[in-house]
This record gives sequence, C-alpha cells and structure tokens, in this order.
Amino acid sequence: MKKALSTTLIIALSAIFIFSSCKKDKDDEPTPTAADPTFTLPAGTYDHDISVGMTCATDGASIYYTTDGSEPSDSSTEFTSDITITETTTLKAISCKDGYNSSGIVEAEYIIEKQIQDQVKTPLAEPGSCTFKEAVHVSISCPTEDAEVRYTLDGSEPTSESELYQYTLVFKETTTLKAKAFKDGMTPSETATFEYTKEAEHIQTPEFIYPGGTFVGSKVVAIRCLTDGASIYYTTDGSTPTDSSTQYVISFRITESTTVKAIAYKEGLGYSDVAEEHYEIVQETVANPTFSITGGTFNEPVTLTLSCATEGATIHFTLNGDEPKETSPVFSEPLTFSQTTTVKARAFKDEYEPSDIVEQTYVIVVLTDGTITVVNPTGTHEYVIAYVAKKGSNTLIVKTEENNEMTLDFEHLETGTFNFPTFENDPNATCTGTFVYSKKTLKFINGGEISVVIDGNNYTLTINDIEATTTEITPSVEHISLRFTGNTLKTL
Repeated sequence: MKKALSTTLIIALSAIFIFSSCKKDKDDEPTPTAADPTFTLPAGTYDHDISVGMTCATDGASIYYTTDGSEPSDSSTEFTSDITITETTTLKAISCKDGYNSSGIVEAEYIIEKQIQDQVKTPLAEPGSCTFKEAVHVSISCPTEDAEVRYTLDGSEPTSESELYQYTLVFKETTTLKAKAFKDGMTPSETATFEYTKEAEHIQTPEFIYPGGTFVGSKVVAIRCLTDGASIYYTTDGSTPTDSSTQYVISFRITESTTVKAIAYKEGLGYSDVAEEHYEIVQETVANPTFSITGGTFNEPVTLTLSCATEGATIHFTLNGDEPKETSPVFSEPLTFSQTTTVKARAFKDEYEPSDIVEQTYVIVVLTDGTITVVNPTGTHEYVIAYVAKKGSNTLIVKTEENNEMTLDFEHLETGTFNFPTFENDPNATCTGTFVYSKKTLKFINGGEISVVIDGNNYTLTINDIEATTTEITPSVEHISLRFTGNTLKTL
C-alpha cells in the first residue's frame, strides 16, 4: 500500500514537470503579424471616376478601411468589393487576422480632376403638365442643338437606351412622361417630368351666351352646354329647373324683367349645377327727329335734312300726309322740294319705343310750265321756265331750264307795258339790266322801251334801244338779267 502511493506521487510530479516544460517553450515563440494591404490602383491624379480594390498576402486576413481621414481598425468598414471614388479621397487600410498582430496602416490619396463638360439643356414639352378630356398631343424638344431626347412612360428614369423621341406622343389616359437629353461629349441633361391627367367625365354647367344686365325693350336669351348629348332645361319663375321643366331648344326673347335658371341633364351623368342670369328690361323712347329747316314760305326750292339724337335710330318719313311707319321710306340723303310739301317723320330703334310723329310744311311760291321769249335787235330767243318765285315785295325771279336767271324789279320800269297775270300794271316804272353776249355785254338805255305780251304762262318781252359797252356786238345771247319793280306777287 505504501509502495503504491509512492509510485502515484512520482507519476504526478513527472507530469507536472513535463507540462511546465512544454508551456515554457510555446510562450517563447513570437506572434505573427498580418501583411500590409495593397491597393490595386496606385495613388495619383485621375480625370475620371475610378474603382480601387485591396488585397492582403496573409491568407484569411480581413481588410478594414476609412475614406474620411480617420485611422482604420477592425471596427472600421470591412473591404468586400472594389470602392468607387468620384472625388478626391484619401484611402486608409489595415489587415487583421485572429492570432496575428494587425498590419501597419497604409494609405493612398486619389485626386479626381474631371474634364469639365457642358451639360445638355433640359427637354421641354408642349403642352406641359395638364389635364385633358379625351386625348392630348405632346411634342418634346431640346434647346441644345443636335441633342437626342430619350423618354419613358412607366415612371422610370430615362437612360441613353430608353425610347428615342421622334414623333408627337398621344396620351388618352393619365400618363407620367419623363424625358432626358443626350449628346456626345456633353453631360446628359436633367430629367424633365410631366404629368398628363385625364379628367373624370362629368356634365358641364350650362352657359348663357348673353350675360344678364339692364336692357331696353327686350333681350334675347341663348343657352348652351359643352357636354355632348346633354339636354338643357330652364325656368323663368325663379324655381329650380329639373328635367320636367321647359326644355331649351332655341333662343327666346323676354320683354320684361326676368331671372332665367338653367340646368343640364344627361343619362348616366345626372344633373349639372344650376346656372342663372337676371335680365332687367326697361322701356325707353327714341328722341324725336329734328329738321334742319323750319317749315314756312320759300321763294325757291328747299333742301332738307333730318337727324335724331338717339344713336342708332332710323328715321322714316312720308310726303303724302300718311303717318310714318317702319315700312315707310328711310331718310338717308337730303330731300329737295320745289313745290309745297308737308314732311312727317318718326324715329325707330330696336327695343325702344318709337318717337313722336313730327311734321313741317314748306310752302314754295313758284309758277311753272311756261316759256319766256326775249325779242331784241339780234333776234328772238325763247327760254323754258323752270320756276318763277317771289324774292321780295317788289321783285320776281325767273329761272329757266337752261339755268338762266332773270330778276324783275318794277321800280325801274320807265316805259312799256307790263301785264303778268299775278301783278297789276305799273306804268310809272323804269327798267335797268344787262344782256350778256359771248365775251361782250350790252346794257339798256334808260328809258328804253320794254313790252310784255302774255299768253297763259308764256311771256314775250320786247326790248328796244340797247347799246353795246364796246363797238363789237356778238349776236348770240348767252344770259339775260332784267330787273323790274312793281306790285307784289300774289300768294300761290
């Protein structure tokens, strides 16, 4: 028993010795260090975006890195794939592996100096974003010359491989259009987005073609609805219209103040909103016509014009004593009378009360339908009378159809006989006057004889003792001007 215990103790002590010896040998070995990372792209300056990879010679080591200038550790971002660098960056990295010391920190500075490029201008659409009813036609353009426009209709971002714009686009449903322009050697444009929204179908509110207001006499009411197939119903008593109210078919006229309400209805869409207009009707009378010349007695033809102070009014007149109506002649140019005439006039205008009837009478003192024959040393000359009119208390004007005018003045008749049917004899008068010949003038000698022979409305004047103002006398009479004075002309 004692011997067995001693043997066991010896074995245990030997084991302890052997273990202690082994541990001492292992602790004395140095801990390995992971290899430094290496970059697949050297540090330097680049004119474009770059991708940088990293490797480590220590099998199974992990690489950690930073891009913000801080020192990397196994808590930093682990490298798993190439890093894209688009701007100047300092890349720092370290390798780590369990049971290994971490590698040293390596770094590289990558300077990005891109070549500056112009950017293509953003595409434009006509029309831009909008709502539409049935369809909208959209054209796309780019202000940058020779740029090509690519577009999408599914909401995705356009690329250089997207649909090329060539023809006008037609949208019949709500659509999102995105467009981007590209050109070689230039930066692609910004993406332009346009929204085209189809309106939900609904019935339009009726419209009054002529808005309400104040009107003279009457007013035409016209209504329309822009919804195809819709029917319009209206009321004029202030009530709300329904499809049982009066259906609007054609425009109508109102002659008194009225509020018109209208509604549109279509099967499947129902009723529109109610539209209404108020028409205030007032009565107004056209101003009376005015005459340019007041009626009276005249010794020559009268030329008359008519006017009305109401703008747009039409003047109708009569010369036969009838009452003027809208079917009577319209005054448009001056009226000329050579005989006694009564003019009646009245002014009319749509939606106005007509004016009063106004009238004027023009008494023209004229003798007509006769001839006057002048007998003188050069021969006999006959003139047809156009008219004979009273000019003053002792004078008479004789106008011929040849436009020759004679003034008879009885104060200067010295000898001879004067026996017009509308005058009394006046043997104590003298006569003055002239005969106008071609290029020459003859004059009466004071006391020269004048004789007048009357046959109805025809008169023969014989004049003796005349002398020329020059020695040469041309025998052709062009104009006669005689002045006789005597009793007054009787009223015709």
